[in-house]
Amino acid sequence: MKVSGVLDRIEGNIAVIIAEEAGRQFEVPVSNLPKGSQEQDWFWLKIKGEELIAIGLDETIKLEKEQTADRLINRLHERNEQ
Repeated sequence: MKVSGVLDRIEGNIAVIIAEEAGRQFEVPVSNLPKGSQEQDWFWLKIKGEELIAIGLDETIKLEKEQTADRLINRLHERNEQ
């Protein structure tokens, strides 16, 4: 199964990735993340059973999430100006 997940936080050498579609989180060694990964980055995750078997940066979904957040912020600003 392939799902999306966001890097929620890094705790020492462990990265916590939230995969809402799968209804779970994964804890993986930071060394298994793509180079340059940061908190709030989005990834595609390949899951087999309960195991995360592959991970990669998903720039498309990251951009979509950023644009959605920008639109929401702009709406809030517009409401406050009225």
